[in-house]
This record gives sequence, C-alpha cells and structure tokens, in this order.
Amino acid sequence: MTLITPSVTGRTIDIDASVKSINDAVAQGKHTIPIVMQETQPAVPDNVTAQQLGITQKIQEQTSYFYGSPAARIQNIQTAAARFDGVLVAPGETFSMGQTLGDVSLNSGFAEALIIYGNRTITGVGGGVCQVSTTLFRTVLNAGFPVVERVPHAYRVHYYEETPSGVDDPNLAGMDATVYFPLVDFQFRNDSQYWILMETHLGSDYLTWQFYSTSDGRNVTINTTGPQNIVPAPPASFVKILICHPIRK
Repeated sequence: MTLITPSVTGRTIDIDASVKSINDAVAQGKHTIPIVMQETQPAVPDNVTAQQLGITQKIQEQTSYFYGSPAARIQNIQTAAARFDGVLVAPGETFSMGQTLGDVSLNSGFAEALIIYGNRTITGVGGGVCQVSTTLFRTVLNAGFPVVERVPHAYRVHYYEETPSGVDDPNLAGMDATVYFPLVDFQFRNDSQYWILMETHLGSDYLTWQFYSTSDGRNVTINTTGPQNIVPAPPASFVKILICHPIRK
C-alpha cells in the first residue's frame, strides 16, 4: 500500500469526567478548570502494512463502460470515482457510498448533466455518479459481500448495459445502483475477517473498480433471464419551464 495521508490521533472531550472535574473545582473555589480530554487512536495507523490488515491479493474486479458520454458526465464520473480510490473498509463495517462520496455540488468539482428525478430525465448536478455506484454494486455482488441497501434506476439506462465492444448486453439490465444521498444510498457489509482496500481506475470510456483483501473461498454464481415483461417507453414529452422575474419600478 502507498500512504496517501498520514494518520492523526484524535481528541474528544470526556463529558462525564469533565463535569465531575468542574463540580469538584467549583466546590474548592477554583476559577480555572481544565477540560478532561481523551485521545482516540486511528483505526489504521500510517505504519501498518497491508499484510497486517489481511490485504494480500486482488479478490474482485469489475468494469463498466460509458461510450458516448458527454464531457460533463465524464467529469462527474471522474470526480466521484476519485473519492473512493484507496479507501479501506474494516472487517464487520457497513460501508456507505453516500457518506464517503460527500458533497455533490458545483463547488466540489461536479458539473450539470442528465439525471433521473421523479421518473423524468432532467439536468442536475452530478449526472453520471450512478456509473460509479453501479460499478461498485457489481464489484460487491461478484465478490460475494452482503448488499445492505441498493436502489435501481426508475428505468433502463443503456450506459449500464454497455460491453467492451460498445454493444449493449440486455443481461446487464437491472444490474445497476443509484445514489442520491442522503435520500438514496448504496451500502454493503464487509462480513469477512479481513480489511478491504478499494481502488478505482478511470479510462476515457470505462471505469474499473478493484477489491484487494484475502479470499476466504466464497464463490458467487449469478444467473439472469434478461429483461422480462418489457413495457414500451411512452412517447417523448418535453416540459418547458418559464422563469418569471419581478418587474422593478
């Protein structure tokens, strides 16, 4: 592993001990009362080795493709994916993608692109982030870790069915996950005894997500019938939004 950020020892206030210290000091007529602090050591110190965390091999890798995506969508995929590169998931931890993703706004490097909102396709900040959540979902699923929370899109999006050749594979329909935090999240649990190191790699038209840990021998078999009971899409409907400005006198 390569150290990205040095570990930091945290400090928290011991409320109970501080209250007792204050009461005792007041009873003694003291005017200067120190607050009782506790040190919190990092879960992973910066001198730990991968072997000590049980990270010895690549256990899973999944790639999704987004041929033909506009520049704004690619920017959002790149910005979101970078936030997960090098992230560790502890044994027993339930990992929340939304919490790690953090703020999705124009100020945090995201752009406006098409999103699905209220069963409609509209322009919104962060369009394309679901390419990242979909890739993570497939990595988790194929690695055999329990999925705690996962929400599919309201309707099919061809980006999530693309193959390396650029041809859509209908068997990938439904193998997607959307994130609109805090309302919608994707979560999985690391139920193994080893840490997981996640790495993301972005190409011009693909995103690869890798899990490094130690295999415990679990195997995953995924069967799909492909789309069933297909409902034709309704005719396209465009909504014009009028913005009224107050008349200044």
